Amino acid sequence: MRVAEMAMRYAIMNETLTIALAHDDLCVLTFFQSLLAEMGYVVCVTARSGRDLIDAAAGSHPALIMVRQELPDMPGLAAAEVVAGERAIPVIVLLNVQNVPAAGMIESPLVAAIITEPVKRADLISTVPLAIERSRQQQQLRAEIQQISASLENAPPPTATEPRKGD
Repeated sequence: MRVAEMAMRYAIMNETLTIALAHDDLCVLTFFQSLLAEMGYVVCVTARSGRDLIDAAAGSHPALIMVRQELPDMPGLAAAEVVAGERAIPVIVLLNVQNVPAAGMIESPLVAAIITEPVKRADLISTVPLAIERSRQQQQLRAEIQQISASLENAPPPTATEPRKGD
């Protein structure tokens, strides 16, 4: 399935996807906001620091967070984790190309994708739908695991069997 088809399928099957976006460069922030709008997404929060992201997202419920890791006041992923709280909101981390070795140190179940900067138009067009799909699949797996765990907890205990002759 092509990426554009995935985005269209998501838009048709679900309400418009809302995105919280944090980047310290206003020009980049504006570029992302206009490109995401072209793709059919709604940027519900824009911020230029981690604290601004946390404060601005307090009243909104973004379905996706896109955040630059190198924000001026805190790591972007740390801010995204605060915004997500207990919810499984997928996060796309934007990482300065000079810090690519640090990508291996980014560990969080929320991270759906990492994009190196400078970000190209094609990067966003392909990554956002893939991140959404990956998050949806992870949520389905978590639900299945919970269902299996519940059925195991409710299952009757195994009965002792008699030893076979010759044992």
